[in-house]
Amino acid sequence: MIQRIQTVYLLLSALVIASMAFLPFANFSVAEHSAVFDNFVFQYSNPDAFPTTPHVAWGGIFFSVVNIGFALFVIFDYNNRRRQMRWCTYLLLFAALLWLTMATYAAVFAIKVGASVVPAAAVAMPIVAMIFVVLAKRAIHHDERLVRSSERLR
Repeated sequence: MIQRIQTVYLLLSALVIASMAFLPFANFSVAEHSAVFDNFVFQYSNPDAFPTTPHVAWGGIFFSVVNIGFALFVIFDYNNRRRQMRWCTYLLLFAALLWLTMATYAAVFAIKVGASVVPAAAVAMPIVAMIFVVLAKRAIHHDERLVRSSERLR
């Protein structure tokens, strides 16, 4: 059923991933200059101080959109709970890939410009989303067990 607790968990997972677009992922500093990895874009305080041009983290945008869309798809696939649990496993994989992609973008940029990195709030968002997906998967599994036990009683 769509009004179950797993719907809330999956919706929270999608909202947490969407919040990454509004929170900084990492702050970089080289000497007196700084850069911020924010809104999936590297933004510089002084563009002349960095040898690379600002670029967009398209991989992060892709995996964020996939995560949000897939979470909403899983919410509306409530008719088949076993398949919904399998989709949750894939959703965990996509959240891990999002975190890995964003961390790779930040690490490559830091190595390229020789900057020190300070992680920001958005670093934890894919991990929080993964926790919500695990909770949703457990709730779906609980519903599946409940339905099976009620079928045995008939």
